[in-house]
Amino acid sequence: MLLAISTAARRGELIHLKWADVDLKTACATVQETKDGEPRVLPLVGKAREALREFNLQGSARGKWVVPQPSGLPGAFENFDAVWPTPL
Repeated sequence: MLLAISTAARRGELIHLKWADVDLKTACATVQETKDGEPRVLPLVGKAREALREFNLQGSARGKWVVPQPSGLPGAFENFDAVWPTPL
């Protein structure tokens, strides 16, 4: 949720975001799969950048996906709706 708020990324963009597309040095992430089919760059600032850096340090970046499946199974996190909060 922090990444969504900080970057204005859509849910589907976050689900398919790969570590290979995240550059913590330049504080940008390139979303390859977008709604309009054109890649776009997300700025990684503040707490979003800190959270991704921490995930990377904890070894979460060993997998392909930034948002992996909680079960540890391979592939993007497809059941994201179950944990995506309803707006207030």
